[in-house]
Amino acid sequence: MFTQASTVLDERVGANPELSGMGTTLTVMLWLGREFALGHIGDSRAYRLRGAELTQLSRDHTLVQSLVDEGKLDEETAAVHPGRSVLVKALLAGQVAEPDLELHEAQPADRYLLCSDGLTDVVSLQEIGAVLGSTDEPSDAVATLIERANEGGGPDNITCVVVHVLDPAAIGGDGSVDDSAADDSAADDGAADEAGDPTGAGDRSA
Repeated sequence: MFTQASTVLDERVGANPELSGMGTTLTVMLWLGREFALGHIGDSRAYRLRGAELTQLSRDHTLVQSLVDEGKLDEETAAVHPGRSVLVKALLAGQVAEPDLELHEAQPADRYLLCSDGLTDVVSLQEIGAVLGSTDEPSDAVATLIERANEGGGPDNITCVVVHVLDPAAIGGDGSVDDSAADDSAADDGAADEAGDPTGAGDRSA
């Protein structure tokens, strides 16, 4: 996935040298049963809602996050810092990608969100968790989150992917996938998933 995205960037810069320095962020999930690999570079994010607890699985590759990690900045200040979108790592044309790669195991009823900072900059984590926990269909969660971000001013691209992990016993034990998706526009920030059994998924960009 990261190699393919890098190739696309290289091709575009090759066709138009004025795009030199072009880059993007990318957060992906590759599913195999209830296990998935999470790949991440940049400041798009991956979240897991398990029960009532919303956990950020990815780490922002930003200058501000580096200061938080070093104990030089607290989380509250970082959340509103004017330079919070300054990246220290991204998917760039002409460079080899160095994403964070992790393995995770999902549990039935887990809900996952991949999103760009166009969502998290204007919608609180409490509100995001409430939406993920209160909607039955992934596509409904995506539509609501994008609506909330637009209501908050929609200052940047808004990309959301939502995945629900289903209990195989509740869907006949065949691990079938309940999938619904809509894509309204191309995104500058990448948030994408490869969804496999047993999940329901919805995605959209605005």
